[in-house]
Amino acid sequence: MEFFNNSNSSAGLSLSEVSFGRIHSLERGISSYGDESYKYIGHLHKSEIAFFYGDDFAQSVPVPGNGEYGFTLEGVSRELFVAKNAYVSEANNEGRTYIYINERSKLFFIGSTLSEYAIYFRVFKEEVNNRLVRWITIYAEKNK
Repeated sequence: MEFFNNSNSSAGLSLSEVSFGRIHSLERGISSYGDESYKYIGHLHKSEIAFFYGDDFAQSVPVPGNGEYGFTLEGVSRELFVAKNAYVSEANNEGRTYIYINERSKLFFIGSTLSEYAIYFRVFKEEVNNRLVRWITIYAEKNK
């Protein structure tokens, strides 16, 4: 299954390893589903993970909202990330974990720091305001 194609380098979505002060610019593209996607291939530290949108890293995403904002974890990402202060719903029959966030929610990487991962991020924006990111789906696999 192809999760990412037509990629080019752009400032768009960035991943921050908050505890280490390291920010990764993610490679931008269009997913096989036709929506905005990003990818990261590499190692991560066990750390709080945050996402920022835009060249100036000013907008933290997804923005906590009315219960319809958060993350979906798919593939190996279900074993690599954990949420705190969030409502977490396991959909084992779908192979997904849904994380509904609020203002205090945090996402943490808990995977192996020795393994290299290919992590794909699909970005969903608010229909009314195309700049407001409301949901990020994260799919991960060990990089071969």
